[in-house]
Amino acid sequence: MPSYTKVFSQQTEFFTAEDPKVVFRRIVDLVNNSDSVCDFDAMDKSQCDESKLKLKFKMSGTTNTNTDWAIKLQVQFYFVDSNKICVKFFKKAGCVIAYYLQY
Repeated sequence: MPSYTKVFSQQTEFFTAEDPKVVFRRIVDLVNNSDSVCDFDAMDKSQCDESKLKLKFKMSGTTNTNTDWAIKLQVQFYFVDSNKICVKFFKKAGCVIAYYLQY
């Protein structure tokens, strides 16, 4: 897991003291078993690397004005210190407004 370096304040990251593998598995379970308003595309094994704690997936949905949206996300874990990790969400493609609304 890479070390965390704060470049500037971001709203698409969070910090936790929980075991990184537990957090990773919870995010994978959320993506694979979601009953939320938006749809998560099923991940294949190449998109989910537990050894590097890195995950890529797609989300899609419809706005209240019946406009379709889709975004591709990457989740990366970073080591902060011996008691804390950082989980960052990156938008790789798609609508930035939908990205910030979903985060």
